[in-house]
Amino acid sequence: MNQTLARCDAQEWSLATRVKRFALILFVASLAVGCATSQHGFSRPAGSIQSFEIKSRSAAFAGTQFGSAGSYERIVAVVTGQLDPSHPANAGIVDLDKAPRNAAGMVEYKTDAMILRPRNAAQARRVLFYDVANRGRPLAHMLYFNEGKSFETVADAGTGFMMRQGYTMVWSGWQGDLPLSANGKVMGTQFPIARNSDGTPITGLVRDEFVFDKKGDKRIGKLSYPVADTDVSRATLRVKGKRADEWVTLSGWKYDGSKAIRFDHPSGYDAAAIFEFIYPARDPMVKGIGFAAVRDFVSFLRYAERDNAGNPNPLADLRGARCELESADKCQKNPASTVDVAIMEGISQSGRMVRDFFWQDFNRDGVGRQVLMARCR
Repeated sequence: MNQTLARCDAQEWSLATRVKRFALILFVASLAVGCATSQHGFSRPAGSIQSFEIKSRSAAFAGTQFGSAGSYERIVAVVTGQLDPSHPANAGIVDLDKAPRNAAGMVEYKTDAMILRPRNAAQARRVLFYDVANRGRPLAHMLYFNEGKSFETVADAGTGFMMRQGYTMVWSGWQGDLPLSANGKVMGTQFPIARNSDGTPITGLVRDEFVFDKKGDKRIGKLSYPVADTDVSRATLRVKGKRADEWVTLSGWKYDGSKAIRFDHPSGYDAAAIFEFIYPARDPMVKGIGFAAVRDFVSFLRYAERDNAGNPNPLADLRGARCELESADKCQKNPASTVDVAIMEGISQSGRMVRDFFWQDFNRDGVGRQVLMARCR
């Protein structure tokens, strides 16, 4: 579904717009229900969930009842996963083969996770809505039922739209530059740093670009990677006023720790000036793990009974909830999946993640099963 939004300021959408938008997503999902999974299966898994460690489990929205769906609970957890660096399904993850490995030869990582679900599975519907966190922030609650900042009070439930449907909402970390929080407020990660085969740091030239777009005499440019060599003669800072202009080299800048530089804003350039910094960098994080982390976490929630440590899948009991398939003969008494419909949505930055998730073929798990049935970006 190539749905491009006219505006991405969710807080200004009317309730009618939100309902229509969600109805469109569900329509696409309904078309996908019952579709065959990928026929490109594998003989071994590409990854697995080592542990789903619950940090807190509490009543959401002060125990508010949402009609036939009943009350909701909020689960905050840290997910530990592992990936097989030699598996074809992970081949697109840059530098995964250079990441440290555990005793089993797998690459480990951690992500934050949060689940909002009906407390009573018998009152739930077998629909999973995966909301891709935008810079670590959940968005679905602002889009579909409130403008709130938490999941604790009655007021935070807003219209209660999503909860009244009986849907389960899921968030998890995927962005490598956001640290693990374990508090449910920011969806962070803990991804490994790639190394050379002899254990030495990987280094190389990196180009960062800054546009501050606000007035100021003193500038701090935050770098994408740690500096490999603080000798200023090995780096170059340049500026230009417009894209078509020629670059002008600047002097007098200084490193500020290992991941920033300080310099004075040059005279003759306004706040929209473009700065380019080229420098020797080190320690690339294996950020592509973010795609596989989402793939394997949603797959775990859909198909697994337990994680590798023996902890139960927090959605396992949804197998007993009401079937969402269009005909009774397709509903199984013991379904293989905890849900019948799994939807992914992303807005702005997270919308680009959705596009690449599907484009780079992460929508089938390590054994070839379909992970999500519909997407909206």
